Amino acid sequence: MILSAEQLEIIFCENETIFVEALAGTGKTSTLIEFAKERFDLNILYIVFNKEMKKESKNKFPANTEVHTINSFSYKYIDGNFKNLTNNLNELKIIEILKLNKSIENFKKAKQILQEFNIAMSSDIKIENQTLNYQYEINYIYNLMISKKIKITHNAIMKHFIDNTNFKNFNYDYILIDEAQDINPEMLTIINKINSKKVFVGDIKQNIYKFRNTINIFNRKHLYKNSITLKLTKSYRFGEELANFITKTTSIAYNQDFFINGNEKITTKIIKNDNNIKKGFLHAYISRTNAELFEKAFELTKNNIKVSIPFNWEEIKILINSLFNLKIGLINKIENKEIKSFKSYDSFKEYAKISNDPEFSFLLKIIEKHGITIKDKLNILEQNLSSPKYAETILLTAHKSKGLEFISVEIANDFKEYNYKTTIEEKNLIYVTLTRAKEKIYLNKDLSNFDIILK
Repeated sequence: MILSAEQLEIIFCENETIFVEALAGTGKTSTLIEFAKERFDLNILYIVFNKEMKKESKNKFPANTEVHTINSFSYKYIDGNFKNLTNNLNELKIIEILKLNKSIENFKKAKQILQEFNIAMSSDIKIENQTLNYQYEINYIYNLMISKKIKITHNAIMKHFIDNTNFKNFNYDYILIDEAQDINPEMLTIINKINSKKVFVGDIKQNIYKFRNTINIFNRKHLYKNSITLKLTKSYRFGEELANFITKTTSIAYNQDFFINGNEKITTKIIKNDNNIKKGFLHAYISRTNAELFEKAFELTKNNIKVSIPFNWEEIKILINSLFNLKIGLINKIENKEIKSFKSYDSFKEYAKISNDPEFSFLLKIIEKHGITIKDKLNILEQNLSSPKYAETILLTAHKSKGLEFISVEIANDFKEYNYKTTIEEKNLIYVTLTRAKEKIYLNKDLSNFDIILK
């Protein structure tokens, strides 16, 4: 493997803390593998973002490196053998746990409890010693989780781990943190408590999980002793034409200097205003929202085009049908327990507005746009579902596309404009989408106009 000068500088760096600003497709994982190989006699912990990355990385890193997600690392070293997990705690579950009625006031109260619960879970201070408006309720919910009386959240397990672990027992020389732009407070507390050298690798423009309370670790460099910032700027994923386009548009949109270098061995074509898109192997349609993703799915499957969508199909079908049945008053046919607990469709709408839950908001948009035709459209979509390997079009949101790459990418029209007025989160979604293609990228209307301006 021929390493670049940027990669070599990182591999042989001996600073106490290393921050690596690694742009999209620049070989950060292969760089970290070589970093670990160079230190074959040291103990290394490599923290990855999800279990798919963990599985993929385990066989690539040398024997001196232990590969974990922050969740799997926490589970390994705590007593309790927690198996009944939930991805999140929402306002409805809090109302159910606390045995409250579904009034507007209690929806608002549950939202405040949820916010404080997440704050409490990220702290290294025990709950009873924190200043919280709903300390009793939070402690009650947390203790139910720890005693396995209700499903436990991942951040509650990490809280349990933080409160009950002697971090002096860990003997790692280095911790390598991949996707460091997505660190949340609980993760950072655990990482900082372990006495070791640290390497934070990430791309701040790929921070698209603000709703998960992520932290910009690259703004906290001053808190780490003997730190240095290094860069990976050459993308091996796409060619120079796309790299130049991304460089120019991103510099303007973020109003700051930005440069990404493309792979001279690859040709990546930029195609604009083309309604006759020629699909092929690994063609992806990337949208900003789930609502747009489903609109595209309905449009394609109407013409018997095989599609892949990033959902548990049975689960999403039950959700949509349950909400539709709530709307038309067929209460006995509602399969989803949460939706069935609402007295009316209007009360569900009010809850969705207060909670700002993106899943429920997207369901409402689908139901209200398609009405009585929704069941037929779901049936047609189901008949044309396929795995990504065999689909003619892979449909996914920008959030789901992160970390993936495709032969060709089509960008949906539901993104915000890519300019300096747009919020950072919205700009980051566009940047992530722009950096997924290898051979072809079909620009949406806004980006096509941007391309005309640049020329």
